[in-house]
Amino acid sequence: MNNPLAIIAGYADLLNRDLAALDVADQETAHHVRQRLASIQREIGRCKDIARRFLNFSRSGQESWEIVGARKLLEDAAALIKAHPANRGTEIKIAAVEPVPVLKVNPAEILQMLINLGVNGLHAMNGGGTLELSAARVASLPAELAFRSESFDTQKPLVKITVTDTGAGIAPENIGKIFRPYFTSKKEGTGIGLAIVCELVARYGGAIDVQSTLGQGAVFSLYLPLAP
Repeated sequence: MNNPLAIIAGYADLLNRDLAALDVADQETAHHVRQRLASIQREIGRCKDIARRFLNFSRSGQESWEIVGARKLLEDAAALIKAHPANRGTEIKIAAVEPVPVLKVNPAEILQMLINLGVNGLHAMNGGGTLELSAARVASLPAELAFRSESFDTQKPLVKITVTDTGAGIAPENIGKIFRPYFTSKKEGTGIGLAIVCELVARYGGAIDVQSTLGQGAVFSLYLPLAP
């Protein structure tokens, strides 16, 4: 993707130079052309940023676990979710993360979880609405959890990473089913996105909480060990 983007950027720059060299009688038209070229160059910059984040995401799958700040994970996930075709105007926000929790994880796996949850949120909102990502140290746990791995230790310090959407919500009778492979309430869904989230959370000895109200949205919270 970066190669054709570099060519497009080069031609846009050449057009800018040609425009400056011309004795253009219609300055208003020239101004509009310059504005459009600036827009092209700005979007090229956004595409390059998405490509950089995606390359980091794919390469990190080959590396061992590392210490990483939750804020960086949220920012990368938000950028990739924003670029998803299902996003047609969703407001994507990152809540303030202070102090920044850190995790010892494979960043690619955490990003995969957040992207799966975020894209589910986009579908639930039909591409609009608001999607918020947040992370914080855990002060207390809910009385019941939708999923907990066998090695989940409530005595260890934990980080809660939350993905909140303002979509259609989940029917109460489906909350206990959503992590089953191939279960889906969407016409074009595969039913594996949340099953993958569940599998990855289990690798870290974590847990998942789901809160939802029909017509008001859903909140998915991942409980993962804080880095020592």
